[in-house]
Amino acid sequence: MSSPRALAPLLVLLLLSACSDPDPTPGPVDSGVTRDAGSEQDAGPDTDAGPDTDAGPDTDAGPDTDAGTDAGTDLAVTSSILPDGYAGRAYSATLAAVGGVPPYEWTLATGTPPAGLTLSLEGVLSGTPATVGGEALTVSVRDSTGVSVRGPVSLTTYAAPDLAAVPGQQNSVGDDVSLTFRVSGGKGPFSFTADTLPPGLTLTPAGVLEGTLSQAGTFSSNVTATDANGVTATRAVSFTVQLRLAITTNVLTQGTRGEPYELTLTAVGGLAPLRWSVSVGTLPAGLTLSPSGVISGTPAEEGTVTFVVTAQDVNAQTTSREFTLTVRTSGSPVFTVGQWNLTYFGSDTQGPPNSASDGGTSDDLQIAYARDVMRDAGANVWGMVEMVDTADFDTLKAQLPGFSGFLANNTAFVSGGTSPYGNSSQKPGILYDSSLTFQSARLILTDQLADFSSRPPLRVDFTTEVQGVETPLVVIVVHMRANSSDPTGPRDARQRASAALKTYLDQQLPTRHVLVLGDWNDDVDESISLDPGSGTPLPTPYQDLVSDAERYTFITRELSLAGDDTTIGFENVVDHTLASNEVAARYVAGSARVLYADNEIPDVLNRVSDHRPVLSRYAFSAETGPFLRLKSPLGGAYQAGTVLPITWTSFGLGQVRVEATLNGGEQWDVLASSVPAVNGSYAWTLPDLDSVRVHVRVVDVANPARTDTNIDPITVRRGPARVFINEFLADEPGANGPPNSAYEFIEVVNASSFTMDLGGWTLWDGTSNARHVFPAGLKLGPRKAYVVFGGAAALPAGRTNAAAASSGTLGLGNDDSVSIRAPDGSLVDHHGYQGSVEGVSRNRSVDGSFDAEFLPHTDLPSGRPSSPGTRQDGTEF
Repeated sequence: MSSPRALAPLLVLLLLSACSDPDPTPGPVDSGVTRDAGSEQDAGPDTDAGPDTDAGPDTDAGPDTDAGTDAGTDLAVTSSILPDGYAGRAYSATLAAVGGVPPYEWTLATGTPPAGLTLSLEGVLSGTPATVGGEALTVSVRDSTGVSVRGPVSLTTYAAPDLAAVPGQQNSVGDDVSLTFRVSGGKGPFSFTADTLPPGLTLTPAGVLEGTLSQAGTFSSNVTATDANGVTATRAVSFTVQLRLAITTNVLTQGTRGEPYELTLTAVGGLAPLRWSVSVGTLPAGLTLSPSGVISGTPAEEGTVTFVVTAQDVNAQTTSREFTLTVRTSGSPVFTVGQWNLTYFGSDTQGPPNSASDGGTSDDLQIAYARDVMRDAGANVWGMVEMVDTADFDTLKAQLPGFSGFLANNTAFVSGGTSPYGNSSQKPGILYDSSLTFQSARLILTDQLADFSSRPPLRVDFTTEVQGVETPLVVIVVHMRANSSDPTGPRDARQRASAALKTYLDQQLPTRHVLVLGDWNDDVDESISLDPGSGTPLPTPYQDLVSDAERYTFITRELSLAGDDTTIGFENVVDHTLASNEVAARYVAGSARVLYADNEIPDVLNRVSDHRPVLSRYAFSAETGPFLRLKSPLGGAYQAGTVLPITWTSFGLGQVRVEATLNGGEQWDVLASSVPAVNGSYAWTLPDLDSVRVHVRVVDVANPARTDTNIDPITVRRGPARVFINEFLADEPGANGPPNSAYEFIEVVNASSFTMDLGGWTLWDGTSNARHVFPAGLKLGPRKAYVVFGGAAALPAGRTNAAAASSGTLGLGNDDSVSIRAPDGSLVDHHGYQGSVEGVSRNRSVDGSFDAEFLPHTDLPSGRPSSPGTRQDGTEF
């Protein structure tokens, strides 16, 4: 029996036959059926041969039969949206269908694919599209039985993505950057990545390069944009990041009316060449500023002028700085002394709470304001107290042209007993310019720590020119005990400390030029402490020094009597300068003054200090106008290839030229054409040669007739250095009494034919700790000796080539070793020994000979028990 589905077309045909023309013309017969995808059956003629009967098989030839389909599924096109294509890039997409009886045959029914693409019979649309845009196509698929259907297909082609070119970027450190990358072509949305970026910048996924540049240099970045289909475009962008343009000249040297003047301004960062100009104010009459940054001319009028200088680079980046230039009438230069208590300087946990700027480094405001005040004060030496952080102190020092200095815990400079000064404690310190030549430094009065509140004074020995003669000058920096809730206890401690200090000065420095400066924590006209009964001020604890007017003068007492104050909110002068009679005789009357920096610095109490700096001036120089004086080297022998500092002192000069001759003056070579005179030094690397005819000189650039040359020739020698241990004593009974380790000693000898700089060299016993650090600047001449004792008590009177161990002891045992090391830690000489004889040293058997063995000193020809600092027979090296 036929199925209802098979009978339906036959019934329709019979009904149509009954209602039609009785003699129709037969039409062609289609062997198959064509259908639109998803539509009903085509209206082709029904080709059943006869009525539907149960007697035979179902002979329905229509397409809707079980025999002509895949498991009864209609043929249909399943590809409707094809993958996106890109113009100029190979493309291939395979169309898909379901149902029917594979294989399929594909053709294009309507529409035109993008130029460059063709559809194969197998249904592969491929090629290289040449155009962009969206295309709506109709495709036809025919199965193996002849059944065909149509279906819509859409295809979009895009231009390949492209990142717009970005020109090379010229920036400076600290610049804010916001750069948006633009993409043409491709299919959005886009994401962005980069391989590397300049420090401080980030790239957002949306393609914005932003941030603040933090490092100078040249950087190249590859930025990649990826579209929605994963197709990428890459573009390189370069950054040249300069240091931010900044003027580095800090201070202008003074000019003298009628004297030629020249000074070159300097800057860092930016893109050269720079162009300089005066943007606010005017220069002193007679002076001009060239576009290249040179202030020159001959000042015509005396006075002080303030103006603003601006530097501009080729990218129009500018920076400005205010300067003050003083022009004086020719007169005697003076030696200026400064002192300042900078509250807990550099401490990260104590001190001024607002000492750092937003986004700046720790304590940068305290450093910057202190630098500005000290730079403009014109002092030659500064006594500093409450110095905590060594790195911040070194930063401050580096920003003061021509200054050297150190803190009391720096063993490369400071020797003496065991130091109570640690990395986080308040320490005294010293800063000095080239008018002073450093000799040595030590802590004094360490046996009275309680009275000095565990802050023993720092003694620094210099030489300086006094009336044309290089003269010893001792500067002692003190920080006396502060007040507490006990109204008299601290004052009593200060009084005891004063007595100890006076005894030291009387006995140790009776005829020296001495300055004692710092925070005395009390006044010198009357005490800040009050009598508990009457409430009136007690006598000054420093009355013993005040009363000895023949030998000592508190230079700053006149400030106390005038009602000045050196601390904010406290009506007394507690920061004082004491001068020995030798220095007081040179005091410039009325020159002591308090610098009221709080009138210039905003929020000074919370940014810098509660103390004010104090200055005083002294007529040390014999000169009556601008001068230039070479200080070193004045002679001597030095090793080829080493660095020889050339130092000078000057007054009223701008720039100097540094020159040298290797042949006794036949030819002079310029080592540095222009160095700020205020710097006071130049480091010369000696040439690799042998010569006994070397001289150096410094020349005033503005007035070449003003020059100074060393008189004695300098010898330069090739060859290795030879410094070694020549003698040591490990078992010393003391001067009178039981054994005293202070009398242990180690003697070193320089057997080289040139002077050796022993600064930073160290002496060791058998432990892992250096027992002595030779101070910076210590020079040991050729074939000369130097001896280090275990303690200051053993130093022979009048011996200048001796010092006490910087650690406070040499620690030599009876069975031990002695060694000397170079500044880089390398071992220079070492000797181990067993057993020692009380009071008898061990000495090279040939005195001053590196290769000789050690013998008991009593076995040497002189038969003496020891000879510290001299040859074995007691004669000088």
